[in-house]
This record gives sequence, C-alpha cells and structure tokens, in this order.
Amino acid sequence: IYEERRVNSIYYDTNQFFYAREHLEGANSRLKCRVRFYGNIKELNHPFLEFKLKRGSVGNKYKIPLKKNDILRCNNFLKFIPKRDLRIKNLDQDIISFLHPKLFITYLRTYYLSKCMNYRFTFDREIKFYLIENSFLKFSNIFKYNSYKFENNIIEIKYENQFDNGAYTFINKLPFRLTDCSKYIMGLRKFGIVR
Repeated sequence: IYEERRVNSIYYDTNQFFYAREHLEGANSRLKCRVRFYGNIKELNHPFLEFKLKRGSVGNKYKIPLKKNDILRCNNFLKFIPKRDLRIKNLDQDIISFLHPKLFITYLRTYYLSKCMNYRFTFDREIKFYLIENSFLKFSNIFKYNSYKFENNIIEIKYENQFDNGAYTFINKLPFRLTDCSKYIMGLRKFGIVR
C-alpha cells in the first residue's frame, strides 16, 4: 500500500532504562520516546519526535516535527520542544528531562493491506541495531559504535480495536509464532543491557 522504505529510529531512555524496565515488568501503561525518519540513515530527512503511549493493548502516537539541524548540532533535542505542546503536556516532564539517546535501529519495511481493508501488515527485514554508549554524542557519531545485525525478519499486524476478534481468526492460521515484539527491547537484549 506504500512504497518500501527504510525506517530509522533513535530511542531515548533514562540512564537507568526506565522505559525499558516498565515494558519488561509488564506495566499496563507504557511510553516510548524516539526520533524517527525515513530513507538514508545518514541524511536525517524530515525527522520527527514520537511519543508512543500504550495502555493495555491500545496504543497512541504523538508526533512533533523536528528540525534536522537541531538534531545534528545538539544531542538533547528535547529542549527544542515547546513545553506547552498539547501532545506531551500530560507526560511525565520530570522523566522527559532525563532522557538520552540509547539505541539506533534501522530496517527496510514493506507495507500490506488485507483484502477486507481492516488489517495492515508490515514486513521488516535487514534489521540493524546500534548501541549508543555516550549520552552526549553528535548524531554523526552513532555509526561508530557497536552494532548488531538481527538475522530474523518481523511481520507486524495492526488494526483497530473493533476488529480484534477477526484478527485472531486468521492469525491462528499463520505458520508463525505470535509474540509481543519491541525492537527497542530486542536491541537492548542483544547488547546485554536488559534480560
């Protein structure tokens, strides 16, 4: 349904990996903070800040456009966000002020839509993780750090709550193992940051 493209994300967390631990502990309400952009990994075209909030099985995303030069010249892009932005005013501002870049993830993504138009699928491959070991690095230095190429591919299914029952009907017929999948957590595990 869309052209294949490369998806790039810089994940932010506290130095104690607060968001990662929330996920691992199964917190009902979880947050992820990342900068996302598409295309060549070194060009950083049209980046945006994204807060991904999940309550139970329902997720919402809040996107805020960023300026490429702000990210290139400053490691802590958060200071460029208007504090009164309605999309983030309800988030924990104390935690946000302690966020630093922790992991860069890049992969190729292909997009599909079911014939009934209710279910979207993404197929991710050539997944690569870069561990960001210095909280104060410039963006261009990310690629000098440790990297890990993930050998498997990932298929994700996305749909509205009202189509939940129908999703399980055909998911059970697929020859794949269904799991909760967070690329951020997968990457941290590969580098031994979390278990």
